[in-house]
Amino acid sequence: MDEVFPELTEDVIARMKNGEPRLREVVTLLVRHLHAFAREASLTQDEWRAGIDFLTRTGQKCSESRQEFILLSDILGVSMLVDAIATKRVMASRNQLSWGRSTRVRSASSTKATRSFCVRRTARLWS
Repeated sequence: MDEVFPELTEDVIARMKNGEPRLREVVTLLVRHLHAFAREASLTQDEWRAGIDFLTRTGQKCSESRQEFILLSDILGVSMLVDAIATKRVMASRNQLSWGRSTRVRSASSTKATRSFCVRRTARLWS
């Protein structure tokens, strides 16, 4: 299936030429994946509006003491994934320092036991 309006994605990314390189890299990935999602799902305008409405209502429920986007991140599994990525980096750097060479660290998503280990390890690192 041909991409719908592929130049739009590149135009949006091209407008982000200034700013911090890492932020630009992350936002570029976000734009590419979000555009790919919209194309793959063949989102209708009503579906997109419903998604925007959901995010708007989520934001309206936020306050200084209540951050609903953190809860949404938890529900979507992103918080856990980011923690697992951070843990993998820490473990890999510790392995390099301890053994003087790079060692392969299993993916946090490879087994339930590994995921559990990463959660426990992450809790210890930042508590």
